[in-house]
Amino acid sequence: MRKKEEERIQIEFVKWFRATYPRIPLGMSPITSLSVRMGAKMKALGYTKGWPDIFIPRPNKGWSGLFIEFKASKGVISVHQKAMLRDLYDLGYSTVVCRSVEDAMTQARLYLKA
Repeated sequence: MRKKEEERIQIEFVKWFRATYPRIPLGMSPITSLSVRMGAKMKALGYTKGWPDIFIPRPNKGWSGLFIEFKASKGVISVHQKAMLRDLYDLGYSTVVCRSVEDAMTQARLYLKA
């Protein structure tokens, strides 16, 4: 159930973002529900556990870009996700965890505000 809520939040955010900022591309992590075989292939291709859901590749305010991890209202951030968000932050990226469409919209606006 939580995964469906996270997917809904992300879908609504992507729709809003593309309408609001049509010239800024979004990067997305791959589908998370994979077979063992496909998971092995994705790993061989370079995908990493814990990678955030969305990346806004626009440098701003000293940051190299913004990574967003979507979580359901009661969703828990995994150990891999915490470590990845921390590592990305240490590398100069802004990172946020959003539990609603409104929260994600606010975070994107604040980040992109000149």
